[in-house]
Amino acid sequence: MGLTNTPASKAPTQPNFNLTRVVCDANNSTHGATTCINDPSYNAIDPLGLVAPVVFVMKILMQEIWKLRVDWEEELPASVVEQVTNWCTGLKDLKNLKIRRCYRRRAEVPVELQLHIFTDASQLGFGAAAYLRLVFPEVGVEVAFLMAKTHVAPLKKRTIPQLELKGACEASI
Repeated sequence: MGLTNTPASKAPTQPNFNLTRVVCDANNSTHGATTCINDPSYNAIDPLGLVAPVVFVMKILMQEIWKLRVDWEEELPASVVEQVTNWCTGLKDLKNLKIRRCYRRRAEVPVELQLHIFTDASQLGFGAAAYLRLVFPEVGVEVAFLMAKTHVAPLKKRTIPQLELKGACEASI
């Protein structure tokens, strides 16, 4: 995914992860939108779900392309090419994304730790996100993102409550 670790020596006050390589730039690609889909170098590897909402959109697009039963050698419909191109172009914004790698900013020990997990579902998919809530005696509360996970809905139609349950199961893992 192009994540690089900012060394503590360069950013001693707020070490973080920098997304320095944009996964796909359709404007600079010689093959346009199809490169985003076919080229293995553009695979999105995001084990912590740092950019899960962005990757989820591509998962939905891939499922839509699969539903069309388009052969690999065939051209994609113009509407799909436009959606993929828009997605790839939007990835430029991820270049400035910075995520703290340290869950707490303070050296002091928190008096309370809480794990908060949120789940949601729609007809398109379901997912979960986990946050760590730290309570400090004099300073107050800090919240840190831990991880997120998304899945597209199965091709066999499910009800929203069924997908909500799938999201809850995903959150429990």
